[in-house]
Amino acid sequence: MRTRRTVVALFGALLLAAGALLLLQAVGAPVATGLFWSVLFLAASAVFWYLFATDRQSW
Repeated sequence: MRTRRTVVALFGALLLAAGALLLLQAVGAPVATGLFWSVLFLAASAVFWYLFATDRQSW
């Protein structure tokens, strides 16, 4: 159960980061959005592969 809460918290953090990046992009803030999106997608894929490796019966 603790692992599921951790995954939900990670997913929530990823959504918040994506929203912040979209907001910064919309207002035209000079940020390296390409780098941030790359890191965000890398983190999301790491969460996916962790879930896939630990509980294959769900897939």
